[in-house]
Amino acid sequence: MQKVKSITLRNFKYFYGHEDQYEQNKLTLDGANLLLYGENGSGKSSIYWALYTFLQSCLKEERSEIEKYFDHVHEENLRNRFAANDADSGIIIEFEDSKTGRVVQEQIASWNISTFQSTQLKQSLVSSDFINYKYLSKLYDFRNSEGIDLFKLFERDIFMFIDFEEAYTKHDGSLSESTYASDWWKFISTEYKNLPKNTNNKKYAERSDEYVRFKNETIPKFIRLLKRFLEDITRVANEFLENEFKEAFTIQFDLDAIECVFNKRVEGRTREKDGKLHKPKIPLKVNFTHAHFDDGQEAIHKPHTFLNEARLTAIALAIRFAILDRRPIFPNSARLLILDDLLLSLDMSHRDKVLDIILSP
Repeated sequence: MQKVKSITLRNFKYFYGHEDQYEQNKLTLDGANLLLYGENGSGKSSIYWALYTFLQSCLKEERSEIEKYFDHVHEENLRNRFAANDADSGIIIEFEDSKTGRVVQEQIASWNISTFQSTQLKQSLVSSDFINYKYLSKLYDFRNSEGIDLFKLFERDIFMFIDFEEAYTKHDGSLSESTYASDWWKFISTEYKNLPKNTNNKKYAERSDEYVRFKNETIPKFIRLLKRFLEDITRVANEFLENEFKEAFTIQFDLDAIECVFNKRVEGRTREKDGKLHKPKIPLKVNFTHAHFDDGQEAIHKPHTFLNEARLTAIALAIRFAILDRRPIFPNSARLLILDDLLLSLDMSHRDKVLDIILSP
């Protein structure tokens, strides 16, 4: 197992200059946990996003998608705004093997990128997790008229960490190299446009092998694997809610409502289809236990209209901890849990419980 020995930020976001001149630009870790505290605007979140940017870099399909973060002319650059245009900018991480003591330095920077499509870094990413207050608030950022639908949250923040352990079949009939939900969904949500079409009307060739396999095998299998995953994490999440948070409710995903429809028939027209991919929904409800309810329990289909912010945050954390529990651990990679302003929306009793969970062996 590897651990982080040091983190160096050079002209990245809040951190200006070179570590030789500004010693605060290099953090040296000598324990299992690192707690950073300070005033607002003192650079804490810059470290969170540096680690996120660093680990995510191994997933980029083009090297230019990493280089842009350090290019002063690119509108998505993350350079310190006070740095000279020709000044170095980068993130440097030292990893130390916990058994041998061997130290390896990796970087994404204006002068070198060593993480591009790195297998070892991908293993570290899959074993790790990032949680901040923005993620937690997404669980209940819905209107009173809406139910909680977590598909967008999973698509953006979670699919990359889910290993279905099964490959999908590409249009040419070959199997994918990746088995992660993010790659499954990327294939489904983009490659439907490349299915064969009829020459006369440019509609999808519904009798082609590619179309039949995509619609009748690939999409249903994705939904089946997603439901299996949700069933697994529901059990563990409810254990966290009951045993750690001491809550009087459990969560439940509405599995029957999860479906993905492609090229559905246009309503009111017998033969016309819309040629679109309709994304799934992942509805979430809560089963609340209380003596006031008939049978001692009631299903709350819009939890964000009933529970307070602390309890909704507890649900978000329980789901994320349940997902983290399923992560594989690779012997030659690091396993990191990076948190930023995690406790903002929690009351003191919930904060104590979260700290106990995080610091438990």
